[in-house]
Amino acid sequence: FLASHKDTHNTLRQKKPEWMMTTKNGELVSHQNPFVWMNPLRPECREFLLGIVLDAVDRYDLDGVQLDDRIAWPVTMGYDEFTVEAYKKKHNGKAPPSDPRDEDWIAWRAKKVGEFAEQFYTELKKARPNLIVSISPAVYPWSLENYACDWRTWPKNGWTDEYIPQVYRMTYDRVREDWPVQLKAVGRDRHDDFIGGFCVVGEGPDTTWEDYERKLKLVRRRGGGGHCHWFSRGVLEVYPQEFSAFYDVANQGQAQNPLLPQGWRPAPIVATRHSDAPVWTADVEGAPGHYRVIVRRGDVWTEFRVVEVEPGVDVVELNDLPADVEAVELLIDRRHTEPLGSRSTKIGL
Repeated sequence: FLASHKDTHNTLRQKKPEWMMTTKNGELVSHQNPFVWMNPLRPECREFLLGIVLDAVDRYDLDGVQLDDRIAWPVTMGYDEFTVEAYKKKHNGKAPPSDPRDEDWIAWRAKKVGEFAEQFYTELKKARPNLIVSISPAVYPWSLENYACDWRTWPKNGWTDEYIPQVYRMTYDRVREDWPVQLKAVGRDRHDDFIGGFCVVGEGPDTTWEDYERKLKLVRRRGGGGHCHWFSRGVLEVYPQEFSAFYDVANQGQAQNPLLPQGWRPAPIVATRHSDAPVWTADVEGAPGHYRVIVRRGDVWTEFRVVEVEPGVDVVELNDLPADVEAVELLIDRRHTEPLGSRSTKIGL
């Protein structure tokens, strides 16, 4: 629900000022963070966020969607007129407590954030049943005490498929203290869906590899479904050799995502260009389905279109590709189980 940085007067803030929350002093920004926040209570804000994600899910062949620690309600916020009136209706005309950290007041707001989590999960699963819905919240109980996000209740209600708490502690000792608390929060029956979100680099010195490796082994020892690393610089530039040796993909192989069926993302089918005509062909070996036609011009790969291959077809012929295309691959498209209509070209016998 983060709308903008305090110094960024974007289109959203300009066109929808009534969507924003305020502190009890009527300010758009509090001491908690330098951001302006949309109101999680407003149906328009919920629909706005849902609409953005659903549009992306429809446009792109995604395996999952992840929400981070911005699915929250900073506890210093919520004194705007809309929220106050909604609170009064449920509390016999009584206004919200002046203490923003009042436990009941936080719990009321946390329930509203949870309502959106349920709506978000339900709508996405309706659009794409196989889509992985992931959440990467702040650690519990800090998430609840400071951002009214009580994500403990979400796995119990089946609202999210994967949890990656941001245990962004630079030392192993801090992670060792926090990880058991997070495991207890998510519940024993969801440990396999619980991924350790750890920080390689951040403010201050980088985590030493000795400490970081101990974090990874802690998850394997105490419980959890794997690791997620913040962020790419730490993996690709700081400790590339160490990560390669730790996971040993060359000998161990790629890990199978337990939330997706085996073979969910088969290798791309490489098309061949015929020198005597501007035609490309790809051997799909009789595997029907929807395929994304990906083309390369120079160093850039782009999606050209989607083709639907009917049962019994072994070879796909592409005769409408631009002359400057240098390479073509077909990737299985997992967005749809039904024909794509106007967005696809049907290839039959």
